[in-house]
Amino acid sequence: MQARVAKRQSRLDDGSGENKKGSIPTSYAGMFELRVVPIDDGTYRLSLLEYPAFDSQQIGKRIPIQRSSLRGWHLQLTEGSVRTALEGSGYKSGDLCWSRRAPFRLNEEEGMRLDLLFRSITGLSKRTKIEDLVLGLRHMGREEIAYWHAKVTRDNGTAAANGLHAFRTLFGGP
Repeated sequence: MQARVAKRQSRLDDGSGENKKGSIPTSYAGMFELRVVPIDDGTYRLSLLEYPAFDSQQIGKRIPIQRSSLRGWHLQLTEGSVRTALEGSGYKSGDLCWSRRAPFRLNEEEGMRLDLLFRSITGLSKRTKIEDLVLGLRHMGREEIAYWHAKVTRDNGTAAANGLHAFRTLFGGP
């Protein structure tokens, strides 16, 4: 099994960490996974998971950790951003449907962007604030995304909550 995986990766890998199409990284370092979880009422929820760093777990036992999820009307407002993230990771926007079983593998930047988006709009009820956050995230650069993602995903609850509050205040007001 490992020989087949190594052979497949060697065909795809050119040494840069990306496959020959240039879209989906073959290593899982900083890799995010977006899963479509069907719900009984015919809709779906999107769950974003992140693979831990190579040095934190053994390679064969790397289990992704759920970071955030979104469903309902919040998901409808962010569907454009989700489709843009999928296209940025080498998928077609039409690949997103409720019946999809295979997870989407997202690159680090798109994964951090979606995680920040999902976390920041969860619990908000005003549509205008959500739209402002979506627009603000769309125009942020890679460094800004990494900065705010680090602020919001800290391990202790108080610092993460303060980071999330500061991010929401920056784009959506208090």
